[in-house]
Amino acid sequence: MNHFIYIKDLLAVKTNLDKFSWSYGTVEKNSKQEDFDRCKVKVYVRIVPDKEVPVCSGDKFSFFTVDKESSTIYYSRRFFGAVNLCYSLRIDGNSIYMICGKNYYRLVRGRIMNIHSVGYILSDVVEGILLNNGLCTIYCSAVSFKDRAVCLFGAPNTGKTLTGLLLCNKHGGKLVSEDFAVTDGENIWGAPMTNTHRNYAGIDGANDKVEIEVNSVKVSDVVIIQKGKNLLSDEKDFIKVKSLNRYGLGYVRSPSLIALGYYNHEFDIFKMSDKENEILESLVKNHGFLAVSSENVLDFADSIMDNIRR
Repeated sequence: MNHFIYIKDLLAVKTNLDKFSWSYGTVEKNSKQEDFDRCKVKVYVRIVPDKEVPVCSGDKFSFFTVDKESSTIYYSRRFFGAVNLCYSLRIDGNSIYMICGKNYYRLVRGRIMNIHSVGYILSDVVEGILLNNGLCTIYCSAVSFKDRAVCLFGAPNTGKTLTGLLLCNKHGGKLVSEDFAVTDGENIWGAPMTNTHRNYAGIDGANDKVEIEVNSVKVSDVVIIQKGKNLLSDEKDFIKVKSLNRYGLGYVRSPSLIALGYYNHEFDIFKMSDKENEILESLVKNHGFLAVSSENVLDFADSIMDNIRR
């Protein structure tokens, strides 16, 4: 079994796969059991022959069978009448156990109605479990400096990763996260291993030789970047931050969490959403705020450093 650490001391995966990619990133280096054990939220993933996936005769919810007592769901569905797509998912406190059939893992690579890939299923479930622990996954890039950490929110393809790299290489920051991080409203833990920053190696001031921040850091500023005519605003806009986060997070439409929460209210997505709103509101309310708009994404980093709270 391999051990992959995605957020130091917070989130790890143990699996029989050689590597595991999901919303929290891709890591290539196999970690030690003791590093895995220190993490708060642990995910166990095994890919097995279809006939080895457990089955259950509990309550039915669409294509799920639910065992309310053990907080376990079982998914089984015939694909084109020939292939059985199946997995089981059990949640025990902060530990998540998934046993997935080889055909499901091989064939399901995205989101199609209630058929979600293994990576999406587990990303959504982890988002919910973290919220039950008072921690919110945020769809952002983040950069730390000696006396501050800046969270960068923006729509996809706005330039969050590029801006983060420029803040690192031109202004002496450390990369906390490219796409996903976790916050309690005051501190931020990065998931920096999505590795998409390698795509920017040819742009002046951005390359893959950035220093990675692996420890939690205090948030000082929340920044929204957006494409459009040049504008700056320090008027706090919670709705924009909430909207951007909702665009990036999928737990509220997770078939697995919905099926489980229908029977076990510990996994109530409405309570999870309330907690997300509470944390995001704290994040915006208690820290510096800046909205930067420009037609040229290369301008964002300099504008941010010129205008964030000193």
